[in-house]
Amino acid sequence: MKAWDIALKDITQSFRTMFAVVFMFGIPLLVTGMFYFMLGSGGDDDEGMPMAPTQVQIVNQDSGSPLLSQGMGAQEIPGMEGVDLSAAQSMGEVLIAILQSPALADLVTLTIAPDEATARAAVDAQQAGVAVIIPANFTTALIEPDAKTTLSLYQDPALTIGPAIVRALLSQMIENFSGAKITLSVTLEQLNQAGQPVDGAAAQAIAMHYLQTMDDDATTLNLVAHTPGGEAAGNQAFNPIGMIMGGMLIFFAFFTGAATSESILREDERGTLPRLFTTPTRVASILGGKFIAVALTLVGQVSFLLLFGRLVFGIPWGALFSVILAALGLVLLAGTFGVFLVSLLKNTRQGSVVFGGVMTITGMLGIIKMFTMGVTSSNRALDIVSLLVPQGWAMRSLSLSMDGASLGEILPWFGGALLLSGLFFFIGNLRLKQRFA
Repeated sequence: MKAWDIALKDITQSFRTMFAVVFMFGIPLLVTGMFYFMLGSGGDDDEGMPMAPTQVQIVNQDSGSPLLSQGMGAQEIPGMEGVDLSAAQSMGEVLIAILQSPALADLVTLTIAPDEATARAAVDAQQAGVAVIIPANFTTALIEPDAKTTLSLYQDPALTIGPAIVRALLSQMIENFSGAKITLSVTLEQLNQAGQPVDGAAAQAIAMHYLQTMDDDATTLNLVAHTPGGEAAGNQAFNPIGMIMGGMLIFFAFFTGAATSESILREDERGTLPRLFTTPTRVASILGGKFIAVALTLVGQVSFLLLFGRLVFGIPWGALFSVILAALGLVLLAGTFGVFLVSLLKNTRQGSVVFGGVMTITGMLGIIKMFTMGVTSSNRALDIVSLLVPQGWAMRSLSLSMDGASLGEILPWFGGALLLSGLFFFIGNLRLKQRFA
């Protein structure tokens, strides 16, 4: 009971301090809220401030194919109403027409550049975020069975979200075009074996029929993830607000763990702790109360921020049990890492320097995924570096939960968090007991 009394006293003192409350709750919510409104998520879908469409310079070097020499004719693609393909004589022109469709007007603003140098110069001058180069054999590669080509994308390195949207759009379109090519190849092979030759107009009709019979959802940006066992891992769209708040949550939770643990040093300097040690209360009970206070304070902070993020910002943290595992791992890591750091210090003056430096550096390394905004093409070495600090393990578990990963995928990372927490607690508890024995 004495341990719980000590814990209650520490928790009460923590929440009575306005600076601590602002640091635990105010700053993470303020930073997230700022990006929430900046990125256009400040309300309902119809009332939020929309993101500016990405400026795209596109160069069409496609020389076409004899199969399309007469144009596409009056064609319609589901979900792309208003797209005029009647005069298109190459798949490059089809791609441009789709990108210029009203359905994508909120995502991209297209400018046709005369050559590749001009398009790249516009990106270098930050007049455009992305340059797309359609190669000369683009149509040939999408019609002839053995032909291959590469669609080039040149982007402003300072941008992440806009280029990611353009890449997703192009990937979706190329995937649909490739499906039409496969359909055409199989159909031509079957008809040739049956002795029924197919002319260019019929081949074009077969390819367009494939595009026209796709579901309307084919033009939607979707990402379907699967576990190694083949199970669907959810259909989670990239959420920059969730990434930002997740990073802020982890960053400031570790500061809370360290600041709450520092009460041991403060009370030692004020003489409160030495007087407490003169009472019949065991050292283990006193330190245990301090540790309980750290854990409960973190549970309150993490739970409140997760709940606030879900209800106010609409952040999909993932399945309930996945979020619980990620949050529990964060609480254990933040609390035990704070105890470990405190055990290495002699006084609060050292704590100010160490907490300000060590916690900031390790925190920035651990949440580096927030700065790359989850871009898969970012340097994978950064992901490895982030795991050198405990914040990185917490960030990895929370990111997996947000991506819709299964419990089986999160458990190994939670196990790693448990091992690190056990190591930090063992060293910290041992050193503190020796110090106050």
